[in-house]
Amino acid sequence: GAQVQLVCASWGAGPRKADQWDLLVRARAADSTSFVLACGQSDPAAAGVESRPGAPTGIGRSAVVGPFGNLIERAGDGPEIIYADIDLGVVEEARRALPVLANRASF
Repeated sequence: GAQVQLVCASWGAGPRKADQWDLLVRARAADSTSFVLACGQSDPAAAGVESRPGAPTGIGRSAVVGPFGNLIERAGDGPEIIYADIDLGVVEEARRALPVLANRASF
């Protein structure tokens, strides 16, 4: 299976939306036992940019998450580049400890 997944989103702002994004990104990494590189559209207001009416706005919070669901690196709500070293050997370690992929089925 894939060892690294890229997730791109414009997660909408609102009450508890950052908590939802954080939880779901970490859950995707843990349930797939792979690294997740989550790219969230930044909040235009965080960069001092006025958003156009009806234009999508995000909450930022791009992240690198490990295959155990552990947060490795996180961005803020504005435009930002984050860097992280990942060890693909951790994927095999996670898949031995959490053999969720052994339960997959072909459809």
